[in-house]
Amino acid sequence: MELQKEPYICLHAKSLVVDDEIAFIGSYNLDPRSENINTEVGLVVYDRRFAKRLKDNIKNDMEPQNSWVIGKKKIPLGMTKPNVVVGELSSFIPLVDPWPIRYTTSFELIEGKQFVDLGHKDFYDNYRYVGNFPQVKEMGSSKAIGASTVKGFFSFVKPLL
Repeated sequence: MELQKEPYICLHAKSLVVDDEIAFIGSYNLDPRSENINTEVGLVVYDRRFAKRLKDNIKNDMEPQNSWVIGKKKIPLGMTKPNVVVGELSSFIPLVDPWPIRYTTSFELIEGKQFVDLGHKDFYDNYRYVGNFPQVKEMGSSKAIGASTVKGFFSFVKPLL
């Protein structure tokens, strides 16, 4: 009998601390679209202890060992620039995205390696490729397929955003 796996749960929220005493957690994006179109939710807490805990959590999440870096893939044979051009051009085709090769992806810091900036000569020695959808084991998963489908079929709304 196969054991049921724990569900993977995440929250796409925004967190903000102001003057070390006001904390905000919510779905609200700081843009006119969220202000005028979407129904957004947020919680404002006026409490120094809560604000400090939230600030500490934010700082911890931003540490290099706890976050992904979006960077250029190592594409062989001098194909990086042609891939970028074709990828950008394909974004103008309405309804579908025919170009399957993305020129950027997610990387994570290798345990025991030193943090370096994205443009540093040792970046690819210190970071490992984790794919476009980190923590999604199979690209055929419903989460990855769903994200790709939405991107492909609703790319025409990108200029509106």
